[in-house]
Amino acid sequence: MKCFALLFSAGAIAAMATTAVSAQDVGSTVANANRLMAPARVLACSVTQDHSVIGGTAMTVTFLNETNGPVTIYWLDYQGRHIAYKTLLAGQNAHQPTYAGHAWIVTDSAGNCLGYLLAGQQSFLQVGSVATPFVPHQVDSCTVTQDYSLNSDTATTIRFVNQTNSAVSVVWLDFAGNRVPYATLPAGQSLTQPTFATHPWEVLSPSGKCLGFLVAGQGSTLTVSNCAAYILLDSRGSGNSGGLSNPAQALFASL
Repeated sequence: MKCFALLFSAGAIAAMATTAVSAQDVGSTVANANRLMAPARVLACSVTQDHSVIGGTAMTVTFLNETNGPVTIYWLDYQGRHIAYKTLLAGQNAHQPTYAGHAWIVTDSAGNCLGYLLAGQQSFLQVGSVATPFVPHQVDSCTVTQDYSLNSDTATTIRFVNQTNSAVSVVWLDFAGNRVPYATLPAGQSLTQPTFATHPWEVLSPSGKCLGFLVAGQGSTLTVSNCAAYILLDSRGSGNSGGLSNPAQALFASL
């Protein structure tokens, strides 16, 4: 689709402000004109669908602002109108409930489109300068190959097994790289955790030391013990395996 800019008169905007949004709008019905804006300039975005489609399943998408200034998140409604939902300051992120088939854009303070997301095809949108390529690094006993979650497109599970002598913490790295505690796993016990492929997880000691690391979809089980941490690979890929391909093989890391 060729990108172009559209302008509305003040009267047209006022008229649109009085039109109720469908009940399947992500939030409540638009109540006043200050949320309804003229379409942003979309020259920087590759917009594949310029309006939302009714009937999709409920889901959540994540927006991350890596620019140096504020950005605004707009929902493209069923008529293609741009409805302001949130403003993110530099470095902030937002988890937005929506539906598959709903279109979203993010603009800067001048109204320039910085990014476009179609829910159901994407679940994560980062705007801003391209980050320095990630370099795997060592954190305590863990080799961290990815330090934030990418998307929530493919559901999966990870089994955590604690073979140490003390309780450990199971922690998810969210879309901004924050550690989010999920469970405390007593010594000798295991846990099957629902998650999504591309989501990284850590197992931490009582002192906060990283004992084990695994990106969901790259292995099926993460076991920590007093001697080593190892990953049981599933049949879909080698992941952080050092080239191992047999699901029965394990990855060991000295603790």
